[in-house]
Amino acid sequence: ATTFISGCTVVYKGTGDVLVSYGKNELVPHLMTYRDVGMACATGESLTPLLMSFSQVGSKPDKLAPLVFVSAATCSESKALDAELRYMRAMKRGDVTEAQDARSEQKAHAEQAARRLYEAYRRTVSVYGEPAEGSCPRLRSDFDELVWMVGLIAGVQSLLNDSTAETAVAVPRDVAAKVERGASCLDNKKWWGVPQATRAALWNILPMLAPQGADAWQELENSTQIGFQSGIR
Repeated sequence: ATTFISGCTVVYKGTGDVLVSYGKNELVPHLMTYRDVGMACATGESLTPLLMSFSQVGSKPDKLAPLVFVSAATCSESKALDAELRYMRAMKRGDVTEAQDARSEQKAHAEQAARRLYEAYRRTVSVYGEPAEGSCPRLRSDFDELVWMVGLIAGVQSLLNDSTAETAVAVPRDVAAKVERGASCLDNKKWWGVPQATRAALWNILPMLAPQGADAWQELENSTQIGFQSGIR
């Protein structure tokens, strides 16, 4: 029985290693060509439990984890937005009961989004370390840089969704400052203006993080133009 179980573990680990390698080298680049957000959402919700389960048999899906958790979070964020719009329509009609129901639904979906996004950030930090003042993680490849960037964005989005959910997840407030530092480790033009846009968005929310004389709105505009020119909306 012990031999049989050990043999199964080896087979499962091998399967997991192949799946993780395939996800990194083939699945992620392929999905990045999609414009269908619903497809990304469904992929994230369906693949995340499968990929993460292979960590129990010795595979290491940690670098894929931030990407699939963020993809899954788009489902929750979309539902939260729909509920928010329902809340606004109900308020305009003066339908208090409907507005209360919609607001409760919005908070529930926002809480789920915050949990998924914060897990994506935590997984990123577990692989590369906490963003620190004056130092950057060792990002060996474009894939590492992509995971780092997505993980940082997830940290910011987890804070925003947690605020909507009235801090039900209790995402640490210092995540914002860490993300601002970490985003400076990436080449802004290479990554479609996203790193600087992330920093500038945080400067608008938390002006104390902005460098002396920084124009946050102008930085956002500049990064937006870089994104458009790169074909990334």
